[in-house]
Amino acid sequence: MIYGVNAQTTLYQNDFETTGTFIMSSTAGNLWTINPNYAGGVIFGGITIPAVPSQPAGITTPNGNYLHPLSTIAQSTGVLCSNYLLGFGSETMTAAMTSQVNTTGYTGVTLNLWRTGGSGGVRILYRVNGGAWTDSGHQLTGNPTTWQQESFTIPAGDNVNEFSIAFEFDEATAGDPAPNHYHSIDEISITGVASATTPEITASVTGGDDVFCGGDDLTVDYEVVDVTINAGNTFTLELSNASGSFATPATIGTLTGTAASGTISGTIPAGTTPGMGYRLRVNSSNDAQTGTDNGADLIVASTPPTPTITLNAGGDLESSYAGTNSWFQDGFVISGESGQTITPLANGSYTVQATNDTCVSALSDPFVYDVTSLEGFEINPFTLYPNPTSEQLSIKGNISNVISFEVIDISGKMLIQHTNSLSNIDVTGLSKGSYFLRIHTNEMIHTLKFIKE
Repeated sequence: MIYGVNAQTTLYQNDFETTGTFIMSSTAGNLWTINPNYAGGVIFGGITIPAVPSQPAGITTPNGNYLHPLSTIAQSTGVLCSNYLLGFGSETMTAAMTSQVNTTGYTGVTLNLWRTGGSGGVRILYRVNGGAWTDSGHQLTGNPTTWQQESFTIPAGDNVNEFSIAFEFDEATAGDPAPNHYHSIDEISITGVASATTPEITASVTGGDDVFCGGDDLTVDYEVVDVTINAGNTFTLELSNASGSFATPATIGTLTGTAASGTISGTIPAGTTPGMGYRLRVNSSNDAQTGTDNGADLIVASTPPTPTITLNAGGDLESSYAGTNSWFQDGFVISGESGQTITPLANGSYTVQATNDTCVSALSDPFVYDVTSLEGFEINPFTLYPNPTSEQLSIKGNISNVISFEVIDISGKMLIQHTNSLSNIDVTGLSKGSYFLRIHTNEMIHTLKFIKE
């Protein structure tokens, strides 16, 4: 088949006028070479090497350099045209491209060349993405007596990042073309037809949500179009900045696999800057392909800061967040409480979350509260002295009933804990301020307030 069809695009071309574009191996008695020698001659033993025909005007540089085998015996006698010395067994030698062709977006990838001579023994190899050299199934045969154009379509070269070819001479399958010359190759090219579709990986958010908070999980549908996905591939889900730029994307999810479509899960990073122009995309690693973004802006809303709880002067628990709050006692939501303060009505561990119209903060640290001691509903069997104190706090009462005690600051944080009975407590390490001493006995828990000065 003659190449040059209008729909084809030339992706690679080599007329061998630059000799370093191929890596050429040799055997015990032969080698691949590139030179402009066409004249035949007689070598040792009276063997006549036929001349290589002159090239037609259709070749870009007629009678210039061409690729061909050359025996070392002929080389030593000054006969440098195409020839090959048989008789060394099953030796092979290869002439391979030093560069790779990116055929992404092209199908019908075809090797085109001019050649003459040779009745077998040369097969065409290909390599994809740095893999092993593979037999294309095409051979140079027929022993043409003049230069002619030939084309060989190699489907494995369609739509890949790296594609290259090589010529392998195999003595076991070579035939003596006498009285004609040996294989001679020139002006090779690799062509392809542009695909009707552009290679891409599309992405869309599952469910159509477009507003997210830091820490939110999401699922993205992806679809691969005209991209070859190979074993060992990893899909990567990336998040742009608030303006939709992927100059420094954040990786928010990965998926290992080769499926041409599917879903990939990710998480909006906590602390992501609020914005209205975020985009998502999915990339592949093998073949390497950068995906197109999801095509619609996503909103990352502002998340309130994590609040803290303090006990205010009126005896209420107060959140540091001035907006809407969700209050919890011992892990259960307190129905109807959404303000900045609440009046606790029972002992327990209190926590709070700050909320806005969209996002919820992280849960606060717990505040441990004992309503009976703070409200004065019991006659406490213990007293503390001196109170205020600067060094030692003494406990007066039936110490033998004490199981354990804790010193708690006004925020509810436990600072000192003992699991035995003591009549004196060292508080020199405490900062100045108000504290609670919670005493556990066999019957109940007693809480007393003291001041460190």
